[in-house]
Amino acid sequence: MSAAGTPEAGPLAAVRGAMAAGRPADVLQESEAILATATDPAVVVEATAARASALTQVGRPGDAFALLRSARDQQKAAGRPTVAATLSVAESGLRTASGDLPAAISALIEAANDYGAAGDMADQIRAELQLVTGYLMASQPDNARQVMSGCLGAAQRLGDPGVLAEVRHQEGSLLLATGADPVASFEDGLRAADRSGSPVVQIQLRIDLGRALARQDAGRAVTLLSQAERIAAGLGDPLAGANGLAAVGQGWWALGRANDGIRCADRALGLLDGAGAWPLMAGLAVSAADMSNAAGRRADAQRYAGAAVAAGGRIGGPGGQASVMVMLGEAAAQRGDRQTAHNAFGDAVRRLQAAALPVPPQLSAALSELGQRA
Repeated sequence: MSAAGTPEAGPLAAVRGAMAAGRPADVLQESEAILATATDPAVVVEATAARASALTQVGRPGDAFALLRSARDQQKAAGRPTVAATLSVAESGLRTASGDLPAAISALIEAANDYGAAGDMADQIRAELQLVTGYLMASQPDNARQVMSGCLGAAQRLGDPGVLAEVRHQEGSLLLATGADPVASFEDGLRAADRSGSPVVQIQLRIDLGRALARQDAGRAVTLLSQAERIAAGLGDPLAGANGLAAVGQGWWALGRANDGIRCADRALGLLDGAGAWPLMAGLAVSAADMSNAAGRRADAQRYAGAAVAAGGRIGGPGGQASVMVMLGEAAAQRGDRQTAHNAFGDAVRRLQAAALPVPPQLSAALSELGQRA
């Protein structure tokens, strides 16, 4: 166990590697072996959450939720409410991904209550911050504001600057989503982040404040994004560095500085390639391709699309490549570029047919609808 209370790699190294590389079958095999012998609650939790995620990826969501609920009940019965709460948070993430927001919200409420019962105020606040996001996604802004107010009061009483920074980040995001000014929240969050010494919140709050100040103080916004990029580039963990650089890159794009955004995306993709983190690489490359297309940078868009397809192939061969093309098509459709969406969906169909793989009815329907509108 590390000082932070998370399990060291040890028996989980193979599971983590398989997850990063997008190999759910290997995750299932490795996690089953761990769960047959593990006694460390932290190891059990991570292996269980990994197994549940892999089960959803192979089309067995019912088994995933049953596994999480059973494990949660066992941990709670054993007098470990914090461990039970962590499993509820994992369930919430999978419920959200499946589109079941009411169940996701219920799982987060359960998690917050269990953290509270264990006296773990920091994680209780973090669960409630996720609950704020859930309420916003469910179009319940009043509930989001109420929970947010409680989180802020609890964070101020707790006195942990890292937690306060997370709360101020979420508070500012809520203000943005509801049409209010987030600058004061982000300013206070940045001060807390720098007191915390946590690079993750230091990066996030600089991005938050930089984007919020883009119009009224462009010079300071550039300074903040530059600082965030330096912090992210200095992280020793390649996945953390890639995530940080990807977030900073999106901040640069929001400031209209495409060259800076592309620089960050390229560095992040290099880190992910070196780590063999193909799902993360595919997702980031799709996002970079979409932003490049939106900015009219067709050559960069094609380059990123190629990187995304290559990563998809590493995950699932022609089927993985087709899935990436669907992601590219969906991104294009969301920003109103029907022609690019039609081309991407058509490419996905051709790849599936060439590999003698079934074409999902939803893909055929989407391609047909875009063709009729063209």
